[in-house]
Amino acid sequence: MSTKAILCDDSEAWEACNATASTGLGIPNASANCYAVPSEVTNPESSEVGKLVFPVKTSGKWKCDQLFEPSDLVEWDDDWFTTGEPPE
Repeated sequence: MSTKAILCDDSEAWEACNATASTGLGIPNASANCYAVPSEVTNPESSEVGKLVFPVKTSGKWKCDQLFEPSDLVEWDDDWFTTGEPPE
Protein backbone atom coordinates (compact mmCIF):
# COMPACT_ATOMS: atom_id res chain seq x y z
CA MET A 1 0.00 0.00 0.00
CA SER A 2 1.27 3.43 -0.87
CA THR A 3 1.39 6.02 1.85
CA LYS A 4 1.96 9.75 1.80
CA ALA A 5 1.79 11.96 4.87
CA ILE A 6 0.72 15.28 6.26
CA LEU A 7 3.15 16.77 8.76
CA CYS A 8 1.27 18.52 11.54
CA ASP A 9 2.69 21.16 13.87
CA ASP A 10 0.41 20.20 16.78
CA SER A 11 -2.10 17.66 18.02
CA GLU A 12 -5.08 19.81 17.03
CA ALA A 13 -4.00 19.78 13.37
CA TRP A 14 -3.37 16.03 13.56
CA GLU A 15 -6.82 15.43 15.09
CA ALA A 16 -8.43 17.50 12.33
CA CYS A 17 -6.76 15.29 9.70
CA ASN A 18 -7.85 12.16 11.54
CA ALA A 19 -11.43 13.44 11.76
CA THR A 20 -11.45 14.16 8.01
CA ALA A 21 -10.17 10.68 7.15
CA SER A 22 -12.43 8.93 9.67
CA THR A 23 -15.55 10.73 8.43
CA GLY A 24 -14.67 10.15 4.79
CA LEU A 25 -14.04 6.45 5.37
CA GLY A 26 -17.02 5.91 7.68
CA ILE A 27 -14.88 5.06 10.70
CA PRO A 28 -15.63 3.75 13.28
CA ASN A 29 -17.11 0.70 11.58
CA ALA A 30 -16.94 -3.08 11.78
CA SER A 31 -13.40 -3.07 10.32
CA ALA A 32 -11.77 -0.26 12.31
CA ASN A 33 -12.21 1.82 15.44
CA CYS A 34 -9.89 4.60 14.24
CA TYR A 35 -7.98 5.50 11.10
CA ALA A 36 -4.58 6.26 12.64
CA VAL A 37 -2.68 6.90 15.84
CA PRO A 38 -0.26 9.81 16.23
CA SER A 39 3.43 9.30 15.65
CA GLU A 40 6.09 11.94 16.02
CA VAL A 41 9.16 12.63 13.91
CA THR A 42 11.87 11.48 16.32
CA ASN A 43 15.01 11.58 14.21
CA PRO A 44 17.05 14.51 15.57
CA GLU A 45 18.72 14.87 12.16
CA SER A 46 15.41 15.52 10.41
CA SER A 47 14.31 19.08 9.72
CA GLU A 48 10.80 17.89 10.68
CA VAL A 49 11.71 16.67 14.18
CA GLY A 50 8.87 17.15 16.66
CA LYS A 51 6.11 17.26 14.04
CA LEU A 52 3.27 14.76 14.12
CA VAL A 53 2.95 12.48 11.11
CA PHE A 54 -0.50 11.77 9.75
CA PRO A 55 -0.38 8.81 7.33
CA VAL A 56 -2.47 9.12 4.17
CA LYS A 57 -3.10 5.93 2.18
CA THR A 58 -3.11 6.45 -1.57
CA SER A 59 -4.41 3.01 -2.52
CA GLY A 60 -6.30 0.09 -1.06
CA LYS A 61 -9.21 -0.20 1.33
CA TRP A 62 -8.24 2.85 3.41
CA LYS A 63 -7.38 5.16 0.49
CA CYS A 64 -8.15 8.70 1.56
CA ASP A 65 -5.75 11.01 -0.28
CA GLN A 66 -8.72 12.41 -2.22
CA LEU A 67 -10.00 13.93 1.04
CA PHE A 68 -6.99 16.25 1.41
CA GLU A 69 -5.40 19.05 -0.57
CA PRO A 70 -2.68 17.54 -2.78
CA SER A 71 -0.32 20.37 -1.82
CA ASP A 72 -0.52 19.27 1.85
CA LEU A 73 0.69 15.74 1.08
CA VAL A 74 4.38 14.84 1.24
CA GLU A 75 6.18 11.61 0.41
CA TRP A 76 6.50 9.18 3.32
CA ASP A 77 10.03 9.18 4.75
CA ASP A 78 11.18 6.33 6.99
CA ASP A 79 14.07 8.58 8.05
CA TRP A 80 11.59 10.58 10.18
CA PHE A 81 11.88 7.80 12.75
CA THR A 82 15.09 6.82 14.47
CA THR A 83 14.15 3.13 14.19
CA GLY A 84 13.32 3.37 10.48
CA GLU A 85 9.62 2.67 11.11
CA PRO A 86 6.88 4.57 12.91
CA PRO A 87 6.06 3.37 16.41
CA GLU A 88 3.06 1.06 16.74
